Amino acid sequence: MDQRYLMLIDALSSTPRDLQRLVKRVSPQAALVRPAETEWCIKDVVAHLVDIEGQFRSRLQRIVTIDNPHEPLINPNEAAHDLTMATGDLIELFAGKRRETTTYLETLTQPQWLRVCTHETYGITRLRKQVEILIGHDNEHLAQIVNIREFLERPGRAV
Repeated sequence: MDQRYLMLIDALSSTPRDLQRLVKRVSPQAALVRPAETEWCIKDVVAHLVDIEGQFRSRLQRIVTIDNPHEPLINPNEAAHDLTMATGDLIELFAGKRRETTTYLETLTQPQWLRVCTHETYGITRLRKQVEILIGHDNEHLAQIVNIREFLERPGRAV
């Protein structure tokens, strides 16, 4: 497999480990604290990643099997966030789903990585670009957890 694609798969594979590292010292109570009423807590962020993963993998599979599918924006679904699960269990669930995605990507040929879709907001994009978008999505949410951690660790916060 082309080294460029292996690098993308490696980036996707690292997200579950990054999540574990970022939440290692977060108590179950703190994982439910929202910095503001309309913002997500750490568990919301991880549950969102769980919810989105299967949808994104389905998108990648459609790009490979259907000629130029139209792909709508995947909107967050807070109703799908199971905040009753332990944070570690949510991360394990995400890690399993992510392994399914990376295993699928490892089977693709060069021509399949170059297949296209028409995305609602990005226009015509290749499968490779969609994988890059997923990596960017991961990074945005990892940064979001860092920001929540900074909020939780401010002096005077008792959690």
